[in-house]
Amino acid sequence: WPKKPLLMPSVSFPLARGDRVLSEKEQISALKKISSLLAAGIPAVKAMEFSGFPEEAVSRVVRGSSLSEAIETFFSRQAVSFIRIGEAGGDLASAAAAAFESLSSSREQKRALTKALSYPMFIFLFSFACILFFAWYIVPQLRSVFISMDIEPSAALAFIETFASFSAGFLIISGVFLVFAKLFAGNT
Repeated sequence: WPKKPLLMPSVSFPLARGDRVLSEKEQISALKKISSLLAAGIPAVKAMEFSGFPEEAVSRVVRGSSLSEAIETFFSRQAVSFIRIGEAGGDLASAAAAAFESLSSSREQKRALTKALSYPMFIFLFSFACILFFAWYIVPQLRSVFISMDIEPSAALAFIETFASFSAGFLIISGVFLVFAKLFAGNT
């Protein structure tokens, strides 16, 4: 029985087709794998296949493109810059490892910032909702109680009503602004 050569199937990311930039998580995973494989002496094309690089990027390298040119439609500019520096310096493994470290660090910083801001944002939104509830629901009832008792409402009540009118206008204008910003951001 003749033995067939064992070929490793490409483990490309399933959504990495066309000119879509890989997600940050996919980029980090691929860069971590390729840096280890390149450091172990695996040729770049095989390392790309084993690391899950998009098939289009692998075929570009096979056709003679540099690694940085092959991945620029799939990876962030930052990752491509690291790879380009590695190509110029002749050490792709270290460049891929540095790109992995940089993207990982950036991702962790974003995650930490989101985590740090989530509680204060919740408190702010909850407080604002309470104020709006008070201004739009409780204050009108208080005004009707004052009027039914034939008492002139206090200045504080008038201030709260003014605040309620202002906040309603602010919310409407902010909403309209966000809608237009989304519409025009999609057209540029």
